[in-house]
Amino acid sequence: MYKFLNTILIPAAFCLFLFTSCEDKPAHDDVDLDVPKKISIVTTTTQITDIVSRLVGDSCQVKSLMGPGTDPHSYKPTAHDITALSTADLVVYHGLKFEGKLASILSNKDSIVTSYAICSAISNDLLLYSQEDNKTIYPDPHVWFSPKLWLMCIDGVSAFLIEKIPEFENVITARKILMKKEMEKVSTWALTQLQSIPEKKRILITSHDAFRYLGDHFGLEVIALQGISTLQEAGLNDRTSLVDFIKDKQVDCLFIESSVNPKALQEIAKETGTQIGAPLFSDAFGSKEKQSTGPSGNNYPHDTWEGMLVYNISAILRGLNP
Repeated sequence: MYKFLNTILIPAAFCLFLFTSCEDKPAHDDVDLDVPKKISIVTTTTQITDIVSRLVGDSCQVKSLMGPGTDPHSYKPTAHDITALSTADLVVYHGLKFEGKLASILSNKDSIVTSYAICSAISNDLLLYSQEDNKTIYPDPHVWFSPKLWLMCIDGVSAFLIEKIPEFENVITARKILMKKEMEKVSTWALTQLQSIPEKKRILITSHDAFRYLGDHFGLEVIALQGISTLQEAGLNDRTSLVDFIKDKQVDCLFIESSVNPKALQEIAKETGTQIGAPLFSDAFGSKEKQSTGPSGNNYPHDTWEGMLVYNISAILRGLNP
């Protein structure tokens, strides 16, 4: 089990930058000192922001470091990010080294900022693993594609938030119940949708290996050109093997991803005469302005777990079973 609480060390170079680049700001006479300052929570990925912001509502101020279309694997923190992290009351992040160069900062044990890795709620035996670089075995961080595991993460972060801000326990508990109920409804709908695809066509081919939890839960065979990290480039043998697999299985559709460069998979599609489906949400959710229709004709914004899943399942269904 991953350690429940972690702390963040802000590198000296960043601290020096911050202290030397900031100027004193004049106080304003019109500031109401009787108004309590909201608890500030910094989140890293869109997945974490979705959970935390929905649990606390307007009770806290939630700031996300990454937005739609951002690849966490290759994310490089800015000075603004470091400022946000160092001044936050709480920090909630993904863990499993998902946040790229932020990972070493977020998992450091010697700091003043209280943080929580959401994947610490999942025991090691429930994680999937992948061998990268032909030698090192890494845990697959894309756990939000498993409804079962993501519900565990929601329970874990809820407990953390209630421990740190107990005055909002009733709000967090009530919101968690509603969120889990909606997720379970969308998950059941998604399974029914995918079961309508002929079994031999349930093959999901994507740019990088982000969808194995989805495949395990919903009964899809998942094949990817790259490994679990987008930083791991596919070799010539990987490309050749995928081309042969597509031809052998007569796969009709390949899927690019909203946060991954599509060029390599587009070239393979051209070579094999395979169509490209709608881009899937993999390492980042979408925007709240766009929605997809799911169970009971309800519309779900793409910046939520439910909206991400409804959109992805609908896109997969159109691609594999037109």
